[in-house]
Amino acid sequence: MRLTYQASSRHKFAAYLDRIVKFRGHECAAGFPTAEACGIRSPKRYFTAQAKYTGTITSSLLVEAGWSENDETYSTGENQPETTLTDIGRLDRTTTDRWGAVIGPYYFREPDRHTFSGAMSYVTGAHALKVGFQLGKGSNHHQRTMNGGIDLYQEYLNKVPASVMIHNTPQETREVIKYDLGIYAQDSLRFNRLTVNPGLRIELFNTYVPAQSSPAGQFVPARSFDKIEDLPSWNDIAPRLGVVYDVFGDGKTALKAHVGKYMRAFSTVGFAALYNPNVIQTDRRTWSDLNGDDIAHGSWQGLPGVPTGTNRQDAEYSAASNRVPDASLNVDYNVTRTQIPALTVTSITVPLITPGKEFLERRNQIDVRLSKKVRVGKVDLSGQFDIFNLLNASTILSQTEQFGSALGRPTAILQGRLFALGMQLGF
Repeated sequence: MRLTYQASSRHKFAAYLDRIVKFRGHECAAGFPTAEACGIRSPKRYFTAQAKYTGTITSSLLVEAGWSENDETYSTGENQPETTLTDIGRLDRTTTDRWGAVIGPYYFREPDRHTFSGAMSYVTGAHALKVGFQLGKGSNHHQRTMNGGIDLYQEYLNKVPASVMIHNTPQETREVIKYDLGIYAQDSLRFNRLTVNPGLRIELFNTYVPAQSSPAGQFVPARSFDKIEDLPSWNDIAPRLGVVYDVFGDGKTALKAHVGKYMRAFSTVGFAALYNPNVIQTDRRTWSDLNGDDIAHGSWQGLPGVPTGTNRQDAEYSAASNRVPDASLNVDYNVTRTQIPALTVTSITVPLITPGKEFLERRNQIDVRLSKKVRVGKVDLSGQFDIFNLLNASTILSQTEQFGSALGRPTAILQGRLFALGMQLGF
């Protein structure tokens, strides 16, 4: 839905709403699931909304203000209505059959982001100044629970009971954007055939993990976590400068150059989520159904840690299944049972430097474009010749972060010098 209100010849208001209804009554995983093993996906709140004001204060002064919200709240893994609270999900790891109930937890996801913006433009014949800001705030909230508080599902090998996959549910997490702020100023100045476009942008980004807790479950006690500030706290200044020179003064042949500093975009709270200690965990434990009732019995306590009441079947351990790649440099040390024989998992990764403090060198890349426009009758022809990475720089894009002899070894570098020819035809 889109609305526009023209209050007067100088003042205009516009609003926009896009609501998505993405409902799936049976969202089935790969394999051969029965109906009750397929979850329900429900869009709780899934929309984008915008509002904007535009005001022409004078013939040279334009003012703009806006707000937008992006909310993608939905849930997956909801059990079918015929499923009872005592039903347990069952998965055959050999045949991929699924039955009984949904395999895995019910997942409620609530990411919400608000963006506020404002700008003022002052335009004259040889001068175009624009200043403004963009402020983003929001949070990401997750909840995971298993059907009936039975925090496991049962696994089989050719219909023979083999293991259980236990979870540290119920689990509830949240990360918050304190501010994602950009303040900018740009101008366009004309000096005969030369146009200069300077700009400056100040970028401030801060997210954190608020104090939070998850209640006790079947295999874990209640957990509480203190607030963690500055994950991360980044403050950057990004200057930009562009120049255009009209060679013959007829607007057909121009030399252009641009240099600028650009910051890598990062997800809303991805960095904070990376280091939130309140993370979903699973662990596989041996189960053989000794009494033949096809219901897993046992404490299986100590997740993660020393299991009691059963033997550990293997070393599968996914403590960071909801994590995202980290933009900063890390040095990780892998602790195994060689160093600690009593370790209950195959290995543990220990960071040796503070996350978010060290980064690779900034990427410097020079691209050149030569273009020419001509008109032949009613046809417009535009040809261009591009050189990407003119100086053939070999900036390191990623490197080995595992402690050892290969630490710091480049794993990817900037693409080498590249030439490209192009042409556009308009009529």
